[in-house]
Amino acid sequence: MLHEKILLLDQNAVRREERLQYLQEMGEIVNGALPYSSDDWAISKQPTIVVATMPLSKEQQAKLQPLMKLPNRPFALFLLESNNPTEEEKALELGADDILHAPFSQYKLSLSIKLLAN
Repeated sequence: MLHEKILLLDQNAVRREERLQYLQEMGEIVNGALPYSSDDWAISKQPTIVVATMPLSKEQQAKLQPLMKLPNRPFALFLLESNNPTEEEKALELGADDILHAPFSQYKLSLSIKLLAN
């Protein structure tokens, strides 16, 4: 089990909720994911891992940028649903530590989070 605070950023609320549910069922989240509609609240909880599905809205990007500049910034895993080089470049600009390209399974996402946590 991870003892991490995981922030899930995704413009698609249904997909975000499905990922949260899977991670909770797998016992990957102990301190809780922070998939709430208020990203400000979630960011204030100082997540240790950010899982962001590209593309992020401009508002999500603006909220993520200061978080990624903190001295103890969270690890960032970016998920790319398409093979778009511009999205990959944007993920790197936003501070991606790792990038998963589609297609990827929920299980692979879970493994990547475990690797980032170690």
